[in-house]
Amino acid sequence: MQKTSQKSLNIGGVMKLEEEVKPYLLRPIKDVIGEYPAISAILKGYDIACAECLVGTCLLKDIVSVHGLPPEIERELMGKIADLLTTGGAPSSSGPVEDTLPPKGKHPYSPAMERLVSEHNLIKEWLSLIPQILKNMDINSSQERETVATVLNFIRSYADRFHHAKEEEILFAQVEGNREILQAMLEEHERGRFHVQKAAEALEKRDLPSLTYHLTSYRELLLEHIKKEDEILYPWLDRILSKETIDSLPDAFDRVEKALTIDPNWKLKKLPKLT
Repeated sequence: MQKTSQKSLNIGGVMKLEEEVKPYLLRPIKDVIGEYPAISAILKGYDIACAECLVGTCLLKDIVSVHGLPPEIERELMGKIADLLTTGGAPSSSGPVEDTLPPKGKHPYSPAMERLVSEHNLIKEWLSLIPQILKNMDINSSQERETVATVLNFIRSYADRFHHAKEEEILFAQVEGNREILQAMLEEHERGRFHVQKAAEALEKRDLPSLTYHLTSYRELLLEHIKKEDEILYPWLDRILSKETIDSLPDAFDRVEKALTIDPNWKLKKLPKLT
């Protein structure tokens, strides 16, 4: 279950914002940036890179709370956005003085989140092989096609079924309400599956340009997706979920893994030697 808090969401003193600003808080961030591009520069000044997100369905009101900025920085940021929305002018500055931002460092993950981050690390090792595999690939070589097939098998078995199953079936279900940030993550999962399916079809047809496009697109998508989960989503979930819920996640993850028929102990040594 999600934590109940005596402190209501008060982004920049939302109740004090002028009436014309409030509707923007309930709009997807991509739409708001599309209408007011300068908001992207404001957010980027606070290390919030919404403009680069492929989905952009998170609501403006959720953007700041999800990133966990200190209250005073939160008020400053939303004050700049409110000023831009009401005046239509360019922001006076893109962000705060660097030393006013919270220190950058490793979030002290709960055991459940640490487990997911560890899985991400293995996934990133495999993703790092994709450029080397595709470079000067001979699509007619059975050995090289087998190498790609092994990568696709890992992605489908481990990255998707083994890892994403724990997120989709267990973790995300603990968040009350239809949180747009979770919908954005789920949409990226689906985008990834699309690229993997198309890559598999291209491999079967020996269509190297299509294979290269979809595998490269998948790699870029997932690397950015993992970054958002490690740096934004997991810390946010550690903050908003109750201790009881957080403590119950490892056992729930175990149950999901036991129901799978795949080997969770993937090792890089399974990958055929690259030439």
